[in-house]
Amino acid sequence: PVDLPELFHEIVIMIQNRIKSKNLRFKAEAINVNHETVLSDRVRLAQILTNILTNAVKYTPENGDIGLSIEQLSQNKGNMGIYRITISDTGVGMTDEFLKKIYEPFERAVDTTKSGIEGIGLGMSITLKLVKAFGGEIEVDSTVGKGTRFKIDIPMEYVADSKEGKSNINLEDYKIKGELISANIYR
Repeated sequence: PVDLPELFHEIVIMIQNRIKSKNLRFKAEAINVNHETVLSDRVRLAQILTNILTNAVKYTPENGDIGLSIEQLSQNKGNMGIYRITISDTGVGMTDEFLKKIYEPFERAVDTTKSGIEGIGLGMSITLKLVKAFGGEIEVDSTVGKGTRFKIDIPMEYVADSKEGKSNINLEDYKIKGELISANIYR
């Protein structure tokens, strides 16, 4: 069992220092999440989120915006639901040419290697494999100079006796400029 609010909270805490160091604004929200506890591989789910969020922070200039949301899209047969995770940023964006090969191992945009942004280009290749292993889908939209948005749909079985009730929260922007601020994404 994976408690989604707890997992998301831990990931936000993990990237807070990076967000603070670049004076980024961070917003997190949960939309129509009726079942907060799911059966999943916690480590791999965290790895998907961390890979994309770390890139969002890395490629977003100072004073930019990063968003993270989770939405329960539907309930399938039995205790299965589709959960959509969306991660967006106002970063440098990617060209259409690069988007065609974003999931290939060791691929990096030419301008990122020139600018000294660190990485070897394996994160998105691993992320795609993990999403597919969950039986999920990943989609990316990006515009150079405006930012990027990833949508990840993952089917997960929810625990029937999990906290029921609809989470429909819109958190205040995280303004991590002085002290580190942590917030519970759900309640």
